[in-house]
Amino acid sequence: MLPYKFDFLLICCLFLHGGLADIIDHVTSDNMAVLQQIEELKNDRRKDRQIISSMEAQITSIRDSCRTLLEEKDELKNRIKMLESLHNSESFDIEDGVPRSRREVSNGHFNNSFPSLVAFSAYLGHTIDNLVDDSTIKFDQVITNVGNGYNPKTGVFTCPISGTYVFTWSVGMFHPGYIYTYLIKNGDSVSFANTSDDDYSSMTSQTSVLALNYGDVITVKVVSHSATPGLWYGRTSFNGFILQ
Repeated sequence: MLPYKFDFLLICCLFLHGGLADIIDHVTSDNMAVLQQIEELKNDRRKDRQIISSMEAQITSIRDSCRTLLEEKDELKNRIKMLESLHNSESFDIEDGVPRSRREVSNGHFNNSFPSLVAFSAYLGHTIDNLVDDSTIKFDQVITNVGNGYNPKTGVFTCPISGTYVFTWSVGMFHPGYIYTYLIKNGDSVSFANTSDDDYSSMTSQTSVLALNYGDVITVKVVSHSATPGLWYGRTSFNGFILQ
């Protein structure tokens, strides 16, 4: 009788062992599915963060562009006011693009409201890492501003007196890469200065001679650049003066 009982107990143990193994396999399979879902959720979260980061960068770029446009709008308003003042002034007329304030100096009729000498020199006081294409460089540190033609808040030079001008500007690149800049007259490019190097910092400079009328606007703009070239402080400058 005992051998039969032993066989019966052995069969029961084997049956229970097989059922327990099935349960363990089922639980293990469920755990693997859950872990896979968790990993997928983590990947989705990482992708969402990348999308959010990209959108934030785009929003920052748009804000900077809007700020630049508003500043240029204010500068154009000031230019219009200057032109209206010129048009309405009885003590100021133009002959061949030269104000009477300059023509009549020898006759003792010099008008102090219009300068006979214009010269400015300014440089960038801080390195700009996040450059924006088609943005005006604001050379915020002013060394010289005879005639008050240059505005360091906007980076705009507004011609206070008609004549022939010499402009020079330098571009310093802090990190390896490239930076392309244009000299802009009344919204149109008239000259360019580019710097590039794959291994080191670099600099470039350019000179341009322009005939300007009263109220003409001159700026230096970044038109294209590599990922993070860094517009180098102190090495990036803008200068101009009148020849005649």
